[in-house]
Amino acid sequence: MLPPTTTLTVKTTLTNCGTVSESGVAVTASVTLSDPPGVAPPSAGSRGGTRNASVTLASGGSAALVLGPIPVAGGHQYLVTISIVVPPGEVSLPQGSSQQFLVQITTPV
Repeated sequence: MLPPTTTLTVKTTLTNCGTVSESGVAVTASVTLSDPPGVAPPSAGSRGGTRNASVTLASGGSAALVLGPIPVAGGHQYLVTISIVVPPGEVSLPQGSSQQFLVQITTPV
């Protein structure tokens, strides 16, 4: 549960645990409306969205990323998905290339 708000900002940290620098690592934060059936949708400008970033990570390095703001509305549920895509030619991650969180924005009082 989150307090009433009109935007979400995704803050995440990405770490390169390998021994080679990685450039062009694509990071995406998607916020998708995920209300149960029968709930009236919010206005068109409050149904979530997507923000992208590209980062270069030194071997053993980390980067803190801020992706947003993304429009939301009180009284609704959203699925927040954070995904990374390694550059072409790199070994894909077997697991953990994305994380999802279901959040509920409370209704303003």
